[in-house]
Amino acid sequence: MVKYIQFISFILLLVIVLLGIRCKKEKIVHSEIITKYACNFDIFINKIKTSPNSIMSSSKLKNEGMFNYKSENLIDQNLNTCWCPQRKSSNGVNEFIIMKIPFGTKGFKIIIGNAKNRKLYELNNRPKVISWGIILEKNMKYPKLQNDICNFKNKKTKYTNLIYYIEHLKDTFKSQYINITQKGKFNWKNSMKEYAKNYYLLIGIERIYKGSKYNDTCITEVEIIK
Repeated sequence: MVKYIQFISFILLLVIVLLGIRCKKEKIVHSEIITKYACNFDIFINKIKTSPNSIMSSSKLKNEGMFNYKSENLIDQNLNTCWCPQRKSSNGVNEFIIMKIPFGTKGFKIIIGNAKNRKLYELNNRPKVISWGIILEKNMKYPKLQNDICNFKNKKTKYTNLIYYIEHLKDTFKSQYINITQKGKFNWKNSMKEYAKNYYLLIGIERIYKGSKYNDTCITEVEIIK
Protein backbone atom coordinates (compact mmCIF):
# COMPACT_ATOMS: atom_id res chain seq x y z
CA MET A 1 0.00 0.00 0.00
CA VAL A 2 2.84 2.40 0.90
CA LYS A 3 4.58 1.76 -2.42
CA TYR A 4 1.28 2.31 -4.26
CA ILE A 5 0.75 5.66 -2.53
CA GLN A 6 4.35 6.68 -3.30
CA PHE A 7 3.81 5.72 -6.96
CA ILE A 8 0.59 7.77 -7.19
CA SER A 9 2.32 10.73 -5.51
CA PHE A 10 5.17 10.51 -8.01
CA ILE A 11 2.74 10.49 -10.95
CA LEU A 12 0.87 13.51 -9.59
CA LEU A 13 4.13 15.40 -9.07
CA LEU A 14 5.22 14.57 -12.61
CA VAL A 15 1.90 15.82 -14.03
CA ILE A 16 2.22 19.09 -12.08
CA VAL A 17 5.76 19.63 -13.35
CA LEU A 18 4.77 18.93 -16.95
CA LEU A 19 1.79 21.27 -16.71
CA GLY A 20 4.06 23.94 -15.27
CA ILE A 21 6.47 23.61 -18.18
CA ARG A 22 3.58 23.77 -20.66
CA CYS A 23 2.11 26.87 -19.00
CA LYS A 24 5.49 28.54 -19.01
CA LYS A 25 5.91 27.85 -22.72
CA GLU A 26 2.42 29.06 -23.64
CA LYS A 27 2.42 32.08 -21.32
CA ILE A 28 1.18 35.20 -23.07
CA VAL A 29 3.87 37.85 -22.84
CA HIS A 30 3.18 41.54 -22.39
CA SER A 31 3.50 43.50 -25.63
CA GLU A 32 5.28 46.84 -25.27
CA ILE A 33 4.49 47.57 -28.91
CA ILE A 34 0.75 47.47 -28.32
CA THR A 35 1.06 49.37 -25.04
CA LYS A 36 3.17 52.13 -26.58
CA TYR A 37 1.50 52.56 -29.97
CA ALA A 38 -2.08 51.35 -29.46
CA CYS A 39 -4.48 53.98 -30.82
CA ASN A 40 -1.56 55.98 -32.23
CA PHE A 41 -0.89 54.17 -35.49
CA ASP A 42 -2.06 57.08 -37.66
CA ILE A 43 1.44 58.35 -38.44
CA PHE A 44 2.59 54.88 -39.49
CA ILE A 45 -0.43 53.94 -41.59
CA ASN A 46 -0.29 57.30 -43.34
CA LYS A 47 3.10 56.16 -44.67
CA ILE A 48 1.45 53.06 -46.10
CA LYS A 49 -0.94 55.21 -48.10
CA THR A 50 2.02 56.78 -49.91
CA SER A 51 3.72 53.42 -50.47
CA PRO A 52 3.05 51.60 -53.75
CA ASN A 53 3.39 48.28 -51.90
CA SER A 54 1.09 49.12 -48.95
CA ILE A 55 3.67 48.19 -46.31
CA MET A 56 5.88 50.09 -43.85
CA SER A 57 8.23 49.42 -40.96
CA SER A 58 9.06 51.18 -37.70
CA SER A 59 12.72 51.32 -38.81
CA LYS A 60 15.29 49.65 -41.04
CA LEU A 61 19.03 49.14 -41.18
CA LYS A 62 21.07 51.47 -43.34
CA ASN A 63 21.92 50.25 -46.82
CA GLU A 64 25.18 48.36 -47.18
CA GLY A 65 26.44 48.88 -50.71
CA MET A 66 23.96 47.17 -53.05
CA PHE A 67 22.01 45.64 -50.16
CA ASN A 68 19.03 47.26 -48.47
CA TYR A 69 16.81 46.07 -45.61
CA LYS A 70 13.51 47.82 -46.32
CA SER A 71 10.10 46.36 -45.43
CA GLU A 72 9.20 45.89 -49.10
CA ASN A 73 11.68 42.99 -49.11
CA LEU A 74 9.16 40.99 -47.07
CA ILE A 75 6.71 40.73 -49.96
CA ASP A 76 9.06 40.36 -52.94
CA GLN A 77 9.07 36.51 -52.88
CA ASN A 78 12.86 36.62 -52.91
CA LEU A 79 14.82 34.69 -50.26
CA ASN A 80 17.93 36.75 -51.04
CA THR A 81 16.40 39.86 -49.45
CA CYS A 82 15.06 40.59 -45.97
CA TRP A 83 13.81 43.28 -43.60
CA CYS A 84 16.09 44.12 -40.68
CA PRO A 85 15.15 46.93 -38.25
CA GLN A 86 17.71 49.21 -36.64
CA ARG A 87 19.81 47.57 -33.93
CA LYS A 88 19.50 50.34 -31.33
CA SER A 89 19.80 48.83 -27.84
CA SER A 90 16.94 46.35 -28.21
CA ASN A 91 18.33 44.03 -30.89
CA GLY A 92 15.20 44.58 -32.98
CA VAL A 93 12.78 43.90 -30.12
CA ASN A 94 9.68 46.16 -30.21
CA GLU A 95 10.20 46.95 -33.90
CA PHE A 96 7.30 46.18 -36.24
CA ILE A 97 5.83 46.25 -39.73
CA ILE A 98 2.30 47.16 -40.80
CA MET A 99 0.75 46.07 -44.07
CA LYS A 100 -2.64 46.44 -45.72
CA ILE A 101 -4.67 43.22 -45.91
CA PRO A 102 -7.99 42.27 -47.53
CA PHE A 103 -11.13 41.46 -45.58
CA GLY A 104 -11.31 37.74 -44.82
CA THR A 105 -7.55 37.14 -44.64
CA LYS A 106 -7.01 33.69 -43.10
CA GLY A 107 -3.44 34.14 -41.92
CA PHE A 108 0.12 34.64 -43.02
CA LYS A 109 3.28 32.66 -43.68
CA ILE A 110 6.53 33.95 -42.24
CA ILE A 111 10.17 33.06 -42.86
CA ILE A 112 12.29 34.37 -40.00
CA GLY A 113 15.95 35.37 -40.02
CA ASN A 114 18.14 36.04 -43.02
CA ALA A 115 17.15 33.01 -45.09
CA LYS A 116 19.51 33.64 -47.99
CA ASN A 117 21.48 30.63 -46.75
CA ARG A 118 21.88 28.51 -43.62
CA LYS A 119 25.08 30.29 -42.53
CA LEU A 120 23.55 33.79 -42.59
CA TYR A 121 20.47 32.43 -40.85
CA GLU A 122 22.52 31.23 -37.90
CA LEU A 123 24.81 34.28 -37.79
CA ASN A 124 21.92 36.76 -37.37
CA ASN A 125 19.14 37.08 -34.78
CA ARG A 126 15.70 35.62 -35.55
CA PRO A 127 12.30 36.49 -34.01
CA LYS A 128 11.35 33.98 -31.31
CA VAL A 129 8.08 35.57 -30.20
CA ILE A 130 6.01 37.90 -32.36
CA SER A 131 2.85 39.86 -31.76
CA TRP A 132 0.27 40.40 -34.47
CA GLY A 133 -2.75 42.63 -34.51
CA ILE A 134 -5.59 43.70 -36.78
CA ILE A 135 -6.11 47.44 -37.16
CA LEU A 136 -9.33 48.87 -38.59
CA GLU A 137 -9.44 52.14 -40.52
CA LYS A 138 -12.76 53.80 -39.72
CA ASN A 139 -15.17 55.03 -42.38
CA MET A 140 -17.66 57.90 -42.03
CA LYS A 141 -20.32 55.57 -40.58
CA TYR A 142 -18.15 54.48 -37.65
CA PRO A 143 -20.15 55.03 -34.41
CA LYS A 144 -18.80 56.40 -31.15
CA LEU A 145 -18.76 53.13 -29.25
CA GLN A 146 -18.44 53.16 -25.49
CA ASN A 147 -16.13 50.14 -25.51
CA ASP A 148 -13.82 51.59 -28.18
CA ILE A 149 -10.63 52.10 -26.18
CA CYS A 150 -8.97 54.01 -29.01
CA ASN A 151 -11.82 56.48 -29.27
CA PHE A 152 -11.53 57.04 -25.53
CA LYS A 153 -7.75 57.61 -25.65
CA ASN A 154 -7.54 59.62 -28.85
CA LYS A 155 -10.80 60.95 -30.31
CA LYS A 156 -9.02 62.19 -33.45
CA THR A 157 -7.60 58.82 -34.44
CA LYS A 158 -8.86 57.28 -37.67
CA TYR A 159 -7.95 53.77 -36.55
CA THR A 160 -8.86 51.29 -33.84
CA ASN A 161 -7.31 47.99 -32.72
CA LEU A 162 -9.58 44.98 -33.12
CA ILE A 163 -7.27 42.38 -31.57
CA TYR A 164 -3.68 41.50 -30.83
CA TYR A 165 -2.17 38.10 -30.20
CA ILE A 166 1.17 36.56 -29.25
CA GLU A 167 2.79 33.75 -31.27
CA HIS A 168 5.83 31.63 -30.37
CA LEU A 169 7.88 30.73 -33.45
CA LYS A 170 10.13 27.74 -34.05
CA ASP A 171 13.79 28.39 -34.79
CA THR A 172 13.52 27.00 -38.29
CA PHE A 173 14.77 27.92 -41.72
CA LYS A 174 11.37 26.94 -43.16
CA SER A 175 8.16 28.91 -43.62
CA GLN A 176 5.77 28.95 -40.63
CA TYR A 177 2.01 29.47 -40.97
CA ILE A 178 0.10 31.67 -38.52
CA ASN A 179 -3.66 31.12 -38.72
CA ILE A 180 -5.24 34.32 -37.40
CA THR A 181 -8.77 32.90 -37.71
CA GLN A 182 -8.02 29.82 -35.63
CA LYS A 183 -10.64 29.15 -32.93
CA GLY A 184 -10.13 31.52 -30.03
CA LYS A 185 -8.27 34.11 -32.06
CA PHE A 186 -9.82 36.49 -34.61
CA ASN A 187 -13.26 36.19 -36.20
CA TRP A 188 -13.99 38.33 -39.26
CA LYS A 189 -17.69 38.25 -38.32
CA ASN A 190 -16.77 40.59 -35.45
CA SER A 191 -14.65 42.92 -37.59
CA MET A 192 -17.30 45.65 -38.01
CA LYS A 193 -17.10 45.44 -41.80
CA GLU A 194 -19.88 48.01 -42.26
CA TYR A 195 -17.73 50.60 -40.45
CA ALA A 196 -14.37 49.70 -42.02
CA LYS A 197 -12.59 51.54 -44.78
CA ASN A 198 -9.50 49.29 -44.72
CA TYR A 199 -7.80 46.64 -42.57
CA TYR A 200 -4.13 46.41 -41.62
CA LEU A 201 -1.96 43.69 -40.12
CA LEU A 202 0.73 44.56 -37.58
CA ILE A 203 3.59 42.12 -36.92
CA GLY A 204 5.95 43.00 -34.09
CA ILE A 205 9.13 41.46 -32.70
CA GLU A 206 8.77 40.61 -28.99
CA ARG A 207 11.65 38.21 -28.30
CA ILE A 208 14.55 36.83 -30.34
CA TYR A 209 16.79 33.84 -30.93
CA LYS A 210 20.34 35.17 -30.65
CA GLY A 211 22.60 34.95 -33.68
CA SER A 212 26.06 33.43 -33.33
CA LYS A 213 27.84 36.58 -34.55
CA TYR A 214 25.72 39.56 -35.66
CA ASN A 215 23.18 41.53 -33.65
CA ASP A 216 20.77 42.18 -36.52
CA THR A 217 17.27 40.70 -36.25
CA CYS A 218 15.79 39.87 -39.64
CA ILE A 219 12.67 38.51 -41.30
CA THR A 220 12.90 37.31 -44.90
CA GLU A 221 9.31 36.87 -46.08
CA VAL A 222 5.69 37.49 -45.04
CA GLU A 223 3.00 36.07 -47.31
CA ILE A 224 -0.65 36.93 -46.75
CA ILE A 225 -2.99 33.93 -47.07
CA LYS A 226 -6.44 35.01 -48.28
